[in-house]
Amino acid sequence: MESITYTSSIDIHFRSFGPHNPVVCAATVLTAVLENMYFMTRRSLRVQLVAIRSIVSVAGIPEATYNKLPKDPRTSFRQLQLDPIVREFVGCPSCHCLYPYNPGDSPQNPADPFLTHCTYARTPRSNICQSPLWQYRNLPDGRPHPTPIHKYIHQDIKSWLG
Repeated sequence: MESITYTSSIDIHFRSFGPHNPVVCAATVLTAVLENMYFMTRRSLRVQLVAIRSIVSVAGIPEATYNKLPKDPRTSFRQLQLDPIVREFVGCPSCHCLYPYNPGDSPQNPADPFLTHCTYARTPRSNICQSPLWQYRNLPDGRPHPTPIHKYIHQDIKSWLG
């Protein structure tokens, strides 16, 4: 008899993840708790992680454990899979039509250019919106760099509930 495996978008929250070493796990969870419950800044969390690393080195814990300790608080979030799962969109400033956006998308990308103007029409007989989707900001060296005028970030309800 064949077994059937059911998977869904919330199954990721019931898998075993994160560090398995108890010392590394304690440092990782402590960092996440201090950031989320006590709103410590990343700068102060980096100091806290340095303190934990120095205590571990003095305590004679093996070097392999010491090397697994996070140096940056963002590592703790990745290990505990606490980063939200989101999708990004470029939004039209006039009609609010959304276009899927991936970091690196740009109207200047020669291989796969992104739309420069909105192509949405409310009805088949109405005019196309044609509002610009990008604005240009100057980089420190003076070169213009395109950035979306409006960006919309959406978190799926299933991943949020999970």
